[in-house]
Amino acid sequence: MHYSSQQQDSTVRQRELVSPALENVTALQKKRERLCQVNSEKRRNTDRKKLLYLEHRLQRMRTGRSTHA
Repeated sequence: MHYSSQQQDSTVRQRELVSPALENVTALQKKRERLCQVNSEKRRNTDRKKLLYLEHRLQRMRTGRSTHA
C-alpha cells in the first residue's frame, strides 16, 4: 500500500510542474494574439498613410504639372 501513496505523490508533483507550464503557454498565446492585433492596427495605419500620400501626390500632379517637371 505504500507504493500507491508514493505514486500519488509523483502524480501530484507532475501536476504541480505541468500547471504553471500550461499557464505560461496560455499567457504566451494571449500575448501573441495581442501582438497580432497591434501589428494589424499598425499595418492599417501605415496603409492609410500610404493612401493619403499617394492621393496627395496624384492631386499635386493633376494641379501643378508645370511646377513638378
